[in-house]
Formats: sequence, C-alpha cells, structure tokens
Amino acid sequence: MTIDIDAVTAILRETAASTILPRFGALSEDEVSEKSPGELVTVADREAEVLIGRRLRELVDAPVVGEEATSADPELVGALSKEPSAWVVDPVDGTRNFAQGDDRFAVMVALVRDGRAVASWILRPTEDAVHAAELGSGAWLDGTRLRRAPSPPPRPTCGAWPSAASCPRRNASAWRPPPLTSPGWTAAPAARGGLSATPRG
Repeated sequence: MTIDIDAVTAILRETAASTILPRFGALSEDEVSEKSPGELVTVADREAEVLIGRRLRELVDAPVVGEEATSADPELVGALSKEPSAWVVDPVDGTRNFAQGDDRFAVMVALVRDGRAVASWILRPTEDAVHAAELGSGAWLDGTRLRRAPSPPPRPTCGAWPSAASCPRRNASAWRPPPLTSPGWTAAPAARGGLSATPRG
C-alpha cells in the first residue's frame, strides 16, 4: 500500500492552523488541566487529536492510537501489536511548552504496520516546517530530500583511558545533552545532521 506523504503533511498543517496555533499563547485557565500528576493536557491537544485521527482514517482505515485517548484507555495501545496497521498520534508534543507560550512543541504522527513504523511526520507549527520519513525511501524536509554526512566516529569510552581520572567524560565540564522538553522538537534536526549526541570535552 502506497503512503501519501503529502496528504498526511497537509492534514497536520491544516489542523495546526485551525486548532493548535490559534490557542498558542491564548489559552484560558479552564483550557489547561492535568491528566495525571505533572502531565498537562489542553483543549488543543484533545481537539487536534480527534481531527487528525478522523482525517488519517480517511487515508488508511486503521485504528488511531492517540496520546490523549490512550491516557484515558491504555488498552488502545494493543492495536500496535494486534492490528495489521495503526496510526500513532501525538497532537501536541511538548504540551507544557505550548501551554506556557514556548514555541518548542510539535505535532507527530506515525504509521505502524505489523508492529513496525513505516512512515512518520513531525510538524513544528510555529515554523511551518515538516520533517517526513518513509521506511526504505528516505527523509524529507518540506518536500526536499534530506542528505547528511556520516556521523563522526564515537569518542573512546572511559575504559580506553589509562585511568578513570584521565577520562574526559569524568571531567565536570564534559558535554551533556540538553533536557528534552519536546522530543519532536529536539529530534527533527537530527534528520538533517543538526543534532549530535557524541559527548565532547
């Protein structure tokens, strides 16, 4: 079955424009709540998930495993292993950022077949930038194929140094990755070589 990458991209962009971005920086107190301790959800999360899910099923009629729906009914996750195909939807990845007016949030969708992700999309709504990837075909940013140079070789582990004290990773100034407030926001640049997890120092 062919996946219409552009059709899914259009769904995400249209949903962001109609449902998510109008509420960015404009949420009232009663539009934000906790679904579990420390886990926020907004009216934009819920409405966007319903809209995205309904339109995705028009493309591939498969169960939708949405973050907000599975929060209410965890058994929905079983579709990922039981059904031939399933959609995975995170309508607002980085909800706390979104609710606080921080633009580091994303909309994420994946299509899973036989338990394996075969296509995925990450939209950064405030930049209108969409990263998409299809198993066996490659990755794109706004329709342009992404190509990146091979990653540099990893630095030696501490076991390769003469003593633990001489290992750079033991140094207090050693590089540490930034906290992930939105995996979708942080991971998207990796596709074009803009993120490296190789320790430095």
